[in-house]
Amino acid sequence: MEKILFEVEFQASLHKVRDTRSDLSRAISACHLEKGMLRNMLVCFSEAATNLVMYNHQTPLLIILRFGCNIDFYWIELWDNGTVWDPTNYKPSEYCLESLEQESGRGITLVNLMSDNICYYPEDIYNKTSTYNRLLICWNTPYKQYRSTVLIVEDDLSTARLYAAYLTDTFNIELVNNGEEAIEYLTRNRVDLVISDIQMPRMDGLSLREVLSTHEETESVPFIFLSGKSNHDILEKACLLGIDDFLLKPVSKLQLNNAVIRVNNRSKQLYRQLSRRLNSKISSLLAPKLPSTTNDWNMAVTSRNTGIGGGDLLLYEKNDSGIILAIVDIMGHDDKAKFFAYAYGGYIRGIMQSTSNTLSPSKLLANISQIALSDGLLSQVTLTCCVIALKHNGTISIASAAHPMPLLLSKGKAAKIQVGGILPGLIPHARYDTVDFSLNEGERIAFYTDGLFESASDNQSRHQLEYEIIEKLVSTTKKPLNNALDETISTFDRLTGSSVNDDSLLLLIEHQPKSA
Repeated sequence: MEKILFEVEFQASLHKVRDTRSDLSRAISACHLEKGMLRNMLVCFSEAATNLVMYNHQTPLLIILRFGCNIDFYWIELWDNGTVWDPTNYKPSEYCLESLEQESGRGITLVNLMSDNICYYPEDIYNKTSTYNRLLICWNTPYKQYRSTVLIVEDDLSTARLYAAYLTDTFNIELVNNGEEAIEYLTRNRVDLVISDIQMPRMDGLSLREVLSTHEETESVPFIFLSGKSNHDILEKACLLGIDDFLLKPVSKLQLNNAVIRVNNRSKQLYRQLSRRLNSKISSLLAPKLPSTTNDWNMAVTSRNTGIGGGDLLLYEKNDSGIILAIVDIMGHDDKAKFFAYAYGGYIRGIMQSTSNTLSPSKLLANISQIALSDGLLSQVTLTCCVIALKHNGTISIASAAHPMPLLLSKGKAAKIQVGGILPGLIPHARYDTVDFSLNEGERIAFYTDGLFESASDNQSRHQLEYEIIEKLVSTTKKPLNNALDETISTFDRLTGSSVNDDSLLLLIEHQPKSA
């Protein structure tokens, strides 16, 4: 899965480099990467782009910047139409402070040192397949695994560290020394479960639980007590406070892990049940739907909903020239993200209905980006979007705002459709390019949200998930759309099992004129 998160073309000048760096910084920040990686990316861009402007023997007229990601790495591409320069010619042994001085400020050493890999593809002067030089700078994708956070409240540091060691393979662990520190921490951070000793200085565990139960943000946080005493009065008080478990010290690794996993899973189960009950009517309105009649186009969609967090939306509107569809992926894994999914769904549907006859994919994305930037409420969430226009003449138009690239399924292969654009809401008056083409007989396009390939538990499993899903899509191109869809989503279910941590949507489209 590959996404273009930011793309811009600019004239080669130091002023434009500075402006572009500012826009690139916002795009990288929206990915919530570590500050060190963000800094490295910006430095590499600045050094490489400045080198093109100042030290190229033939100052390039244009520079094209792309920023994107896939399962393995984040990347920055710089395309230029100037003189060939190859930063990969510098050997690792040459990376030292002296080489920085010898480069007269060009900073090629910094580009090498502050990235994980660089590749250079010069202009093809013989075959003329490319009139631009291309520099590709890569950073390995930080390992991502969605893990619950457990707060341990224990005044004995060695005991706290022991419990942390018991749980760290499965959970993110935070440590505080007493109830007061726990309250201070919880006012600024969200956790999935609290484990607390009872007897502690300044504020004991019972008092901590009482305080947490009086605040809306913390009253439902799962709570486990640990105590070295089995006093009946203490146990009765603890149970009256609505705790989820009470363990007597000393606690073994197996005992603690079993208790935390059981309580955490039960909490998630209750949350999903409550969410389904509260949101059933609204969710049914936002569930992926397709028009009953589609003229010359065949379409089929399926989805998987985790029941928590944001959501994947599929909206459509018919107009005089055909049908326009919008796939929206609202990021987030809490109830606030679900609210934003509802809000954006209503807003985008309103735009599509009010301007359906004049709306193009690029214009719709520009409108979404502008509201994501200017609206104080909707600007609080990150989203990606892909807009598709299916026209009566058989033409399909696609525009994308940081959404995964769709796949063209043709002749036993799957090829990425190179379309992308900046995340909505990062810069004012964002512009998006449209890709236009026609589908031949036997060809299909697969549109999807990133949960389809990223719902496995680790990078190796994600690679396997992506490989098998694409293989299934390719091998079923001659089958009816619904059959192909069923087989593909069955492959997804088999490989992800209970580890699904993000909503997933898959839409298949093919062109089949009525006369055929």
